[in-house]
Formats: sequence, C-alpha cells, structure tokens
Amino acid sequence: MSQAQPWQPWPKEDLHVYTERTPSNLIRAFEQFHVDAHVRYRPWLGRTYCNIFVWDVTRALGCEIPHWVTLDGESAPQFGPGAREQTANDMYRWLEMFGGAKGWRYVETQDEAEMRADLGYPVVAAWYNPHGSGHIALLLPHGRIVQAGRKNGVMLLEQGFGAHRPKFYTHD
Repeated sequence: MSQAQPWQPWPKEDLHVYTERTPSNLIRAFEQFHVDAHVRYRPWLGRTYCNIFVWDVTRALGCEIPHWVTLDGESAPQFGPGAREQTANDMYRWLEMFGGAKGWRYVETQDEAEMRADLGYPVVAAWYNPHGSGHIALLLPHGRIVQAGRKNGVMLLEQGFGAHRPKFYTHD
C-alpha cells in the first residue's frame, strides 16, 4: 500500500484505473484506497482529507477532479508554476466553473444522482461552506457515500453531510 503524502498524487504504479462504468468498478475504484484504514486520509490536527480521497478515486475512475490546478482550472503538477491546491470548497467551485469542460455535469435531484451511482457512473456530493471547510464525497450504489472526513468509510449521505444539502455532479 502506498504511503504518498496527501499533497502528492497516488503513485501511478499503485493506481488501478476503472473507466468502464459498472457498479462493481465504482466499488473497486474506491476500495483500492482503504479509506477507513489508510494514514493518508486520517484526520490530523483538525484537518480532514475528503478532497484528497475524491481526487484519488476520480483519478482511478478516469475523470479526475484535480487537487492541484492552474487559475484556468487545468490539472497541474504539485507545486508547479501557478499551481494551487484545492480544498473541498475549491473542488465545489471547480465543478461549477470547469467541471462541464471535463465531462462533469450538475444533477438536479438526489434521486437522479442515486440512479446514476446505481448504474456505476461516478457521482460526487459536494457542499460549499462559506464560513470554513466544505465537504465532498463519492456517491455509491444504494444511496450510500464513501468519504474521508471526521469519520472515514462507507455511510449514509446524512451521516457524512449532516443537515447540509450537497449538490451532485456526475461524469459519463
């Protein structure tokens, strides 16, 4: 199992990519990261790593929501010229501003988002917090999510987002 620091991409030699859209591939893509046990995603000094987990999983699904970006929303190498790290709030804004050009589209309802996940399409739930850290997680079949956060692993949407209403985005 890789020991990459959160700001580094998961090593390519350890990354299994699943571009065929099936429920089992969606599950395989996230399971390889062992979110519930891997030190990469453990909360530390009040920080959580939902953005890092979503970055890793979306890379494994061939539809990266980048952690390092340029001002025009393009994926960038870590610490590259003009590159900046994206928080969960930044990923939320990236999905709104640049996601469409990268194959991501807004989903109107939670029911539609769940239907897409049930079919094996990548779906993220993202919540923007204007007063602090937002949150982002991957929607799974049968109305569950998988996340890194204060609690890491598979859970119901409400357990990951509480009373907050996330927006949903999907990728073909």
